[in-house]
Amino acid sequence: MWRCGAGAPEPAAQLSCDIRRGRPPEQRAELAQALIDTCVEMLGLRRERLAVEFTQHTSDEMYRHGRGWAAEWTPDEAESFGETRKAVT
Repeated sequence: MWRCGAGAPEPAAQLSCDIRRGRPPEQRAELAQALIDTCVEMLGLRRERLAVEFTQHTSDEMYRHGRGWAAEWTPDEAESFGETRKAVT
């Protein structure tokens, strides 16, 4: 998308994340920052021209083919997410 202001229009982006309800703000912030960092690196966008929005859903609002309804989110997933990130980075 383009952000228009006093000067010429500039490229921008708004990322929308539909997630299961329950994740703590710190985990959502970490994901948002990682998405912003990736957009800056891969797309050359300016940080101040990026926004990340989260819509949180209960598990019975998220259905996947072959998997059915999502499970409710649990804090144990945050711990496994942290371990996965450590292994990848």
